[in-house]
Amino acid sequence: MSPEVPGVYLFHGTGAQFAAAVYESVAQAATDIERHQLSGLLTWYPIGTTVYDYAVGQGFFRPREYADGKFIQSFTSAALDHHHFVNGRIAGE
Repeated sequence: MSPEVPGVYLFHGTGAQFAAAVYESVAQAATDIERHQLSGLLTWYPIGTTVYDYAVGQGFFRPREYADGKFIQSFTSAALDHHHFVNGRIAGE
């Protein structure tokens, strides 16, 4: 995540089609996720831009040719801050 780009954390539960919650910080999210014993992925997303444009702008991804809408709308980046939760705890803790 880039300190000059505002962003939020989205929690996407395991097997869910849509995000279940939006948070301002990992600590805030972890409190809810632990309380409800949730499993899934908490990922930071930039506000006001696509993940594709953010990743290209930050130098995390270099496109080889023009990317169409289908590619951009499904693009994600491992460079985004993310945390895996299992039964309310960060995986590996």
